[in-house]
Amino acid sequence: MAEKAEVTLVTGVTGLELKRVAEELVRLAGTDHRIVKAEDIVVEELGQSLLDTLDVMFRSPLLTRRQLARALDAVVEEVLEAGRALLVMHTSYLRRKHMVVNPLLYRVLSDPRLRLAGVLVVVDDYYHGLYRVAERVAKGDYIGDTIDPLTYLQWRGFDLGIAISLIHHGVDVVMFNAKHRVETYERLARLLLR
Repeated sequence: MAEKAEVTLVTGVTGLELKRVAEELVRLAGTDHRIVKAEDIVVEELGQSLLDTLDVMFRSPLLTRRQLARALDAVVEEVLEAGRALLVMHTSYLRRKHMVVNPLLYRVLSDPRLRLAGVLVVVDDYYHGLYRVAERVAKGDYIGDTIDPLTYLQWRGFDLGIAISLIHHGVDVVMFNAKHRVETYERLARLLLR
């Protein structure tokens, strides 16, 4: 386990297959970065998705505080064990008509054992994203939520605001369109994963 781990966040709106983007970057860069998918670890630790946990957080924040802290500790331990990691996570969630910053972001930023090397914000065309969210709403993934085109646009703006805040705190942030050619992915991989 590394004393201080280097972590690069790979984030973006829902449905962009961020893990696949991270895998492609590691393959193209030929580095030893481990991919850590935060939400998978949270589900394993809590037995439910982070979205469900956030639902409980809204109703009884003190009840979930210890459970969530345990899950976030597990994510950080995985990153520390890796030494160099691409941490795949969303920076925010839309739940109960509220946009919520992912509590893991605060944990990553404040842990002295982690060095945040940068943040990759993967974006795509607004209409493709809106279509993906509409499909998830139809499947029942957002029960009790209203996601319309304006709410979705505000959610994307919220993520952009988080990215800009990180820039003002000295973090290197790269915005990247998911639909770039492979040559652009190769240049990005060399830039991010030295």
